[in-house]
Amino acid sequence: MPAGSPCLQPSMALHWKNDAALYGYEQVAVFVLFKLSELKSLAVGVGINPGAMAGDGNDIFQMPTLGRPVRIGMLYDRRTDTFIPGVTLWDLNALKTNLDVQLKPSTEYNIISSDEGSCLDVDASLKASFLGGLVEVSGSAKYLTNKKTSRQQSRLTLHYRVTSHFEELTMSQLGAQHITYPSVFEQGSATHVITGVLYGAQAFFVFDLHHSSTGNVRDCSGNLQVMIQKIPMFQIEGRGSLDMSDEDKKRVENFRCTFHGDIFLDRNPVTYQEAVEVYSTLPKLLGDRRENAVPLRVWLHPLKMLDPKAAQLAREVSIGLVNQCQALMDRFHDIEMRCNDLIESPAAQAFCEIKDKVQTFRRMVLEFQAVFQKGLAQALLSIRRKAQDDSILLGMLEGVGRSPFRYCWLDSWLEKREKEGATVDGYLAMLEGVDVLSKSQLNRVLVDPMTEHIVCFAFTSLGAEDHYLQELSQCLQTKWNATEPNGASADDAGPSGEGWFDVASVLTQMRKWACLFLQIMESNKCSCGTKGKESSKVSIASVKDETYPGASLYLYSQGILVNNQLTLQKADRPSISCVTDSSVTLHLKKPPDNLGPVLSFKVSYGPVAIHDWAWVDTEGDTETLTVTGLQPYKEYTFRFLPVYRPCAGLLSESTAGIVTLPASPPTQVTVSSAQATCVTIGWTHPTLVGAGVNTCRYVVEYLESQDLEDEWREQRTEGLTCTCTLANLSSATTYRVRVSADCGPAGLGTPSHEVVAVTTEERGLAELTECLEG
Repeated sequence: MPAGSPCLQPSMALHWKNDAALYGYEQVAVFVLFKLSELKSLAVGVGINPGAMAGDGNDIFQMPTLGRPVRIGMLYDRRTDTFIPGVTLWDLNALKTNLDVQLKPSTEYNIISSDEGSCLDVDASLKASFLGGLVEVSGSAKYLTNKKTSRQQSRLTLHYRVTSHFEELTMSQLGAQHITYPSVFEQGSATHVITGVLYGAQAFFVFDLHHSSTGNVRDCSGNLQVMIQKIPMFQIEGRGSLDMSDEDKKRVENFRCTFHGDIFLDRNPVTYQEAVEVYSTLPKLLGDRRENAVPLRVWLHPLKMLDPKAAQLAREVSIGLVNQCQALMDRFHDIEMRCNDLIESPAAQAFCEIKDKVQTFRRMVLEFQAVFQKGLAQALLSIRRKAQDDSILLGMLEGVGRSPFRYCWLDSWLEKREKEGATVDGYLAMLEGVDVLSKSQLNRVLVDPMTEHIVCFAFTSLGAEDHYLQELSQCLQTKWNATEPNGASADDAGPSGEGWFDVASVLTQMRKWACLFLQIMESNKCSCGTKGKESSKVSIASVKDETYPGASLYLYSQGILVNNQLTLQKADRPSISCVTDSSVTLHLKKPPDNLGPVLSFKVSYGPVAIHDWAWVDTEGDTETLTVTGLQPYKEYTFRFLPVYRPCAGLLSESTAGIVTLPASPPTQVTVSSAQATCVTIGWTHPTLVGAGVNTCRYVVEYLESQDLEDEWREQRTEGLTCTCTLANLSSATTYRVRVSADCGPAGLGTPSHEVVAVTTEERGLAELTECLEG
């Protein structure tokens, strides 16, 4: 590089010239490249991106240590991206003597929302080795392995980074004559040697917040962002208490923290408050002179520049292929997260058929991922050691795309399971409160002698065979070779086209079954008081049955399946035959169900719009029932259900509102006198009158006893007098008489009991006059 380069000061160029003269001009290239390393170390202090200065893999370059233990003079194999302990070029005392140490103090923090590798300055080559499992990380670099486990998980990370000092070898050690152990060059186990180390420490506080659905992701992420930005600004009070508002405490109560750092802690923080406390003590934990700092980055010098016999990197993998490998691993991780979410869903927790399939699928995907990673490691070594073309890695990626593990097939299968799970979740929510029984639990209930009858909402298709899982298993059993990938078999069809949850007719029928099951549940609750019905149960289970895809209603009696497609019909509304102030008489009709004889009917009634239902049972299967104990002038509605031996039938629709009569019947109705053409009737006032009802007069109705088909004749009193004389009657005739209260707009009350009045023989005009005057 010319001395007049704008990147170099003239004094620095002169220093390089003197070093070259000292060691001989044949080593000028070595000196220049090493001084380039010094220049890169200076770049760190002035903010230049060192990665932009990297060469082709055989130049001087720098990289993060990723928590691996290193020191000056340690050897490194660029082909495997591993440090080689115990082997060195120089004597340890000579290294210590020729070590230059520079202070590089700096502190920074930032918030990370994605791309774990960017904050650690991991280049494409090192990323490829990490993906292939060649690099084992520790300390703060464990952050690279901390992946989200769920899509219902919001995550932000607070990254704290501090640097302390920089160590580098001086120029005097790089001459060939100063090499203590030249046999290292012939061994070929290393390609580079560490000539510079930047010390410091890093810490990652990973905050996770789980949410119940994708709908509140933005709110969760917003809360995380707000609260994490506050961490560097919090003040810890005297006794270690955190000064937080009640609103902030509520925001962070569900935060969960995972700590990855190069600093030893007695106890890792798990809550937000603990994370704040640890963050505030990080400078002290590093030591007053930052003596607890660890190697963060290293500068590596190629051995080829010291001795031509030394091993070197034959070829590097293209960045494009590395990015494709990263994208593939990200897709595998996304599949894993979706599997985790599905396994935790109500459907999978309730039914092992769903859970087992997803767990098997996830296990095989992870196994295939491990196979791919092993092949990736082998491919990287072949490319870097033997200079094989990138086509070997490209062939691997193309082989994955032809295998049953191609992403589009994995995604399609998982989408179907997610839709199936969502469908089952919907019905479980609809039928909330019903016991969900596993196969073994259902068997135990069926053999329980105390259980007479069970109505079961049965999912019939959850246990169907899955041919795609068989294809995945077969692919793994044939020892799929990542370096020599074979494509999918001609028999491989991928995920099947249409599941039971995709068929409109099946879903329509399932809705009908679920609605019918809800009605049976309601009827079963209503019938619990009927003798013998406490042994009837309702449940949900998975029973494989290809005859009725989706779901069906099963009826078990005495532990035996008696109906695998239970259908019930609602009875007609009860008809009203008589209404009084305190009772309503109903006529009940059995529906055309095929569940055997009706044991009894149950009638429910209650005030309109209040739905405070009361229940009354019939005696046996009688179809007439009088509901008593009602209040006068109040609107009631009525419904009923039949009770069979296996279970209760469906509740009928409710009647229209029936208003009871406004007043109870007048009492003590008597015939006070009887003449040939008139009778006098007396009574007392009704004992009950409806709320807001006033009695304004009375209506006396009478009818000759032999005229059963004639209409009642009536006579109204003037005001609330409790006597009435019926005139113009036939002599020597028997009459039936009853009295009702006239409540004006509310109508007539309940008629009294009938009394019999008999007129006398006709005795002449004088008697008639006396009767009329009376």
